[in-house]
Amino acid sequence: TAGAAGTEEFAEMYRGREIRGGVSALVPAAGPGGGTHHAEPVAEIRIDGRPLHVMRRADGTYLSDVTHYESFPTLRETARAAVDELGTARLALPASHHR
Repeated sequence: TAGAAGTEEFAEMYRGREIRGGVSALVPAAGPGGGTHHAEPVAEIRIDGRPLHVMRRADGTYLSDVTHYESFPTLRETARAAVDELGTARLALPASHHR
């Protein structure tokens, strides 16, 4: 469910596809001198276990590589729109998985 920034997390079957998503905090490692670092929220969506690149816009909405001309208020809506656009196609694996 959507709530305060950084609290959205979901997992469901949508049109026969498994979609999961959420926002986690990426905390940078301390550099020389140890300084104080702030956690950066990172949005993540997976469709059938494959990552969908998603970005948060300045207005708080999300867009993805699949739906890059349209933004959505929640990660769940972004994931569902990507599934609608993909149809039966699958997301490509990240480049690091190619041989």
